[in-house]
Amino acid sequence: MIGGSRATLLALLLGTLVAPQLAWSEVVDLDGPAPRIVNGINTHGFPSTGALLFGGNPSSASSQCSGTMIGCETFLTAAHCVEDSLNPANYTVFLQHGGFFSVTSIEMHPSYSFPVADVAVLKLGAPMVGIAPTPIDTTGGHALGTAATIAGFGRSGGIANDYGVKRHGAVELANCLFGVSNTTSICWSFDNPVGPAGQDSNTCNGDSGGPLFIDDGSGLVVAGVTSGGNSSDCLAFDSSFDTRVSFYAPFIESEGGADLASTSCGALPHVGDPDVEVFGFEGTLNGAAQQQLHSFDVDPGSMLLRITMNANDDGISDFDFYARAGLPPSTTIYDCAASSANQFGACDFEDPSGGPWYVLVDRFSGAGTYQITATSFGTFCSDPGNEGLACDDANACTESDICAAGSCVGSPVADGTGCDDGNSCSAPDTCVAGVCVGQSTCGDGEIQVSCEECDDGGTVAGDGCDASCSRERCYDCVGEPSVCGPPSTCSEAARSILVLKSPGAADRVRWSWKWLKGSVSASAFGDPLNEEGFDLCLWQGGQLVAKAGAPEGGTCGTRPCWRATGPQWAPTGYKYKNKSSNGEGVKLIKLKEGVGSARLLWKSKGANLTLPTPVSSVKFFSPADVLVQAVRRDGAMCWEAQFDAADVNKNDGQTFKAVK
Repeated sequence: MIGGSRATLLALLLGTLVAPQLAWSEVVDLDGPAPRIVNGINTHGFPSTGALLFGGNPSSASSQCSGTMIGCETFLTAAHCVEDSLNPANYTVFLQHGGFFSVTSIEMHPSYSFPVADVAVLKLGAPMVGIAPTPIDTTGGHALGTAATIAGFGRSGGIANDYGVKRHGAVELANCLFGVSNTTSICWSFDNPVGPAGQDSNTCNGDSGGPLFIDDGSGLVVAGVTSGGNSSDCLAFDSSFDTRVSFYAPFIESEGGADLASTSCGALPHVGDPDVEVFGFEGTLNGAAQQQLHSFDVDPGSMLLRITMNANDDGISDFDFYARAGLPPSTTIYDCAASSANQFGACDFEDPSGGPWYVLVDRFSGAGTYQITATSFGTFCSDPGNEGLACDDANACTESDICAAGSCVGSPVADGTGCDDGNSCSAPDTCVAGVCVGQSTCGDGEIQVSCEECDDGGTVAGDGCDASCSRERCYDCVGEPSVCGPPSTCSEAARSILVLKSPGAADRVRWSWKWLKGSVSASAFGDPLNEEGFDLCLWQGGQLVAKAGAPEGGTCGTRPCWRATGPQWAPTGYKYKNKSSNGEGVKLIKLKEGVGSARLLWKSKGANLTLPTPVSSVKFFSPADVLVQAVRRDGAMCWEAQFDAADVNKNDGQTFKAVK
């Protein structure tokens, strides 16, 4: 089921009365920059506001309604969201900062008859942790004109089908209209002229069950539960109504029990505390922009890192995310993935490593907005309240770490204690004055390793340590940089051409490859002018047999090697040109964006070009399949073409040509 009700049963309530027809000029512009909740703003806030999903399996459950955690395991929503099935196994609750929760019981108000008593209380299979519940309003009496906030995972109105994105906006309480009771409901009007996004908003389908928050002077309380309105498209004019929580508080309290008295949940610090860091990202995926990469830094004191995704849930779109510590992930290399068929996902990491983390969001199908929420719970020394508390400085050469003056500080362990400095070129490693140092002998008597054998993490042989004995370079493991790793699935094009020529003389060796008629956005190429280089990797039978690369930036002759193509303010691609070729023989690279018309062109030539041996013959490619991959050196993007025997046009010992 995609999208739940924000019921619009005006005809049922009032007989023949229907909503007024609106001129197009009166309709909120659905193509505008932020027509959210309706005319609201996307948010990673309001942590107690969750999505009620239809389906008991988190990997396939879809948008139904919204709701609010009013206890550690008590979820408040609308009765009309669950009236079609009271089987708790049919539902899942999703929280941006909490992940997924099963539902164990559902209780609708016994007097429910829409819109009267449109309220239900759900109990979860496990209590949430690290999120404070929002108390319910038990007093009522809020005057007309009182400012309130609405939040939910519903669509943005009109003809939009953009469920699944969390939004919020402001409203002002007004008289209920069209026979809706001011006693049992709490209402507002959404009227022309519509004000700025977020300051004049409305609810719509999928927001049902979500909260109307009012600050009663001591913080937010849930004063209303989204129920319905008189406009089927949720646009102006609309008189919207929520179930008045204070009127039904006795029922809610009886079903929620002692859990409603909870002000905190679990031993972790709570979202909003100084010891919780929240990193929120959002973007749009479509045929032209099929992936987005996000990064953030995790404090070494983190005890739990939770990463979630919620995205446009229109029944067509299918987005996935991949998370990894230290290095950008791919769709095949990651620490955790949420790659199921629905638009919600979550990954938890206990005691995560401090430092950079990356999240790759990948489009399998469809288009629309996604939200990534990364929440790190810990004991952060930046919080003055943690002064003197135990922490972890992530240094094996210190002990008894505590928070001191805003930093995690430890005392050095005994010199000579074994450790690992993370450098395969230095061994054995021991602690010296609180620092991990690799030990060996250098020609001038300084500490240095003998580097006959080491591994810089690349696939090219011949790695060795820098010959310099300067201390800064003493432990550098040097080798030919490469991201050519084991073959993985990359983006394929509709057409591709591979040509290798080895006519005998080494300086006449050539290698060219064209990737044509694919779909790529310019952003997928990264920034080769400054940050991302590229490698071309040639595989045969699963073995890397040749490579040619072009680093980022650099000067070729008197001009930069790389330049952007297309408008200066919005490049459509990039071009690399090096007449003298670099150390790997690359002469020309062209990268051009397009939808069904994107192209990658690669030309290499010369004695420095690495080709399979013997150089005098390339016939050994038959019968094994040949795979060519162009890979960004940060590992975030990859393009490929696979050739088999049927694709080979020429293979005479001097020229190998394959077309598909």
